[in-house]
Amino acid sequence: MYSLERGELNLSVAEALLQLQDAEPTPAVLFSGSFQYEIAGELEGEKLQHLYQLLENGKPDLEAYREIVSERFLGVKKVEELVSVA
Repeated sequence: MYSLERGELNLSVAEALLQLQDAEPTPAVLFSGSFQYEIAGELEGEKLQHLYQLLENGKPDLEAYREIVSERFLGVKKVEELVSVA
């Protein structure tokens, strides 16, 4: 678990097999994460508005997830250096 400015990031790491079309499966590492936020407000409308704000402003948290995975687990300093198969 990682404490971020607006909430907590729960990060999981698991073994996986990458299956590309007409190729042998390749061992891989699967990173997944979820963010836990406290929804402020007493009335349902206030809570819903706060939820919308969290979703609209989620880019910094996504960037933090990418930085944690790339720097702490993959040893890459810049996310742009990562190679994607997608």
